[in-house]
Amino acid sequence: ATAEKNSAVIAVVLADDTILVLDAATGAPRPARIRPPDRIVGRTPAFGLSPDGRWVAAAGRTSVWLWDAGSGELRATLPSGANLRSWSDILFSPDSSRIVTTHGDRITQMWTVPDGLPATDPIRADRVEGSRNGTAFQKFSADGRRLLVCYLSGTLVCDASTGVPVVPRIPAALNFGDEIWP
Repeated sequence: ATAEKNSAVIAVVLADDTILVLDAATGAPRPARIRPPDRIVGRTPAFGLSPDGRWVAAAGRTSVWLWDAGSGELRATLPSGANLRSWSDILFSPDSSRIVTTHGDRITQMWTVPDGLPATDPIRADRVEGSRNGTAFQKFSADGRRLLVCYLSGTLVCDASTGVPVVPRIPAALNFGDEIWP
């Protein structure tokens, strides 16, 4: 099982690919188990819980699903790109209003929550000179205004409202993701 938590909610992906949402204080289940339309992918499942505890997301082979954590209702299905290999990450913004997905064809995309519409143009690895590798990780600044997108060959610091890089690429030798924004 894989788990995510905040102060109010714990969400767990179980071995049967269902998602269990629990009240963090009591351990009581919130809605019935969430049953994704397809198998959740990844050795460590691509899965996330929003910071406010209202939303749960998980990735299948061709889509990312977004559920209301309180009711278990599927609210949006985020489509993949045409050259999908596998989802590698799901990240919610600090205010829980956006979700960022990254998949194996080196594309990072921001979406609106809860409707699942693209919030920006895709952030592509080809914006990073010499990038042949997928995204290693992404991280929002604490105020949610910037998005750090790290590749093995370099890092982009993007405006989180547009997805556009705000500074020149940071070379791979200077990739310190967690040291930049703890």
